[in-house]
Amino acid sequence: MTIPIPDALMIIPVSDALMTIPIPDALMIIPVSDALMTIPIPDALMIIPVSDALMTIPIPDALMIIPVSDALMTIPIPDALMIIPVSDH
Repeated sequence: MTIPIPDALMIIPVSDALMTIPIPDALMIIPVSDALMTIPIPDALMIIPVSDALMTIPIPDALMIIPVSDALMTIPIPDALMIIPVSDH
């Protein structure tokens, strides 16, 4: 279940219930085809909680999101998930 990623991010795919979870404006999780396996992510697109509200979201036990270091550039994403940051108005 654990995805081996260099020193930073651990993402475990969950059921479609994930799509019903209210994610803060700073984060969006969108399903993609299994063809997409490696996504180059620039420094600015780090997966980081934008507010304490993120911590209050009831995320299924199967899903874990850990802040990554600025050094992380490429993240092997499970074929079921793609993470796209959006602006937080």
